[in-house]
Amino acid sequence: MRTKTARHLAVFTMLLAVACRSDDEAATLPPFPEPGSLAPALALPVFLAPDGDHTVGDTVDLSDQRGHIVVLSFWATWCAPCLEKHPALDTFAIRYASKGVRVYGVLTGDSPRRAIEWLAAHGGATFPMLADSRERSGRRYLVRGIPHMVLIGPDGRTLAYCLGCRGFEHDFGTKIDSLFGDPPPTAPRPARHRATRNAA
Repeated sequence: MRTKTARHLAVFTMLLAVACRSDDEAATLPPFPEPGSLAPALALPVFLAPDGDHTVGDTVDLSDQRGHIVVLSFWATWCAPCLEKHPALDTFAIRYASKGVRVYGVLTGDSPRRAIEWLAAHGGATFPMLADSRERSGRRYLVRGIPHMVLIGPDGRTLAYCLGCRGFEHDFGTKIDSLFGDPPPTAPRPARHRATRNAA
């Protein structure tokens, strides 16, 4: 237990050091959303705060998240795939909270009131929800379809992104676990279908 705690403390110290690098490096980075690119600026109000660490009406500014791994999940209530991915994202947020990973739902082009009702009808949420009502952040993040998720490292650089986001739990989890030197999560096994025989 002590060894694991010491390792995580060492990793956290390293992440803080990385986060303090000069922004002058941005000019030499690849364009967003390529891995290694600097994530675009984002500052949005909180409209749902179930985690206890945020308050409704507060503004979450991505620049204040340096030193933390961040997941941004762009979604809307009319998006059927978002409904399908929501339980998995909720589980993902709980699983990685102990490593300081911060997950934010970004409601884009939709009504916060409708979203609150939608979430209440579908099991709630364990992570904060931000309102991108005018879709300005969505445009900065090149959101052309949802669900759209972006994994951002402690230095503000893009680690990975997905559209549709099938299997994001394994892909994002592998990236995060590699930073901590932990084994990657087990990939979900594809469902097996039994062959059927036609009656003679």
